[in-house]
Amino acid sequence: MAHSTRGLERREKVERRAARRCEYCRSPQAVTGVRYHLDHIIPESQRGTDEMENLALACPMCNTHKSANVLGTDEHGFDDRRLFNPRKDNWDDHFTFDALTLQLK
Repeated sequence: MAHSTRGLERREKVERRAARRCEYCRSPQAVTGVRYHLDHIIPESQRGTDEMENLALACPMCNTHKSANVLGTDEHGFDDRRLFNPRKDNWDDHFTFDALTLQLK
């Protein structure tokens, strides 16, 4: 039972830190009607931990799209570019909204 309580406390801390928004697309959890995922920024399969600094609140779409990746292809087609890390990167340096569409900068 203690493990479950710790898990709920950790989830609450992650949700509060993220202002209950997806840390990738900034979509508010409350308006979606679904509970967001606790994403491992560095996936467990790549030796990521359950420490707070490695956890991010992610909507199901962002979490599924990111999956277990830490690298991706940039807008110029270059492979092995590090994906956005909400603990290290400034969101406004990487994204912008164009009307209602999230865009890469």
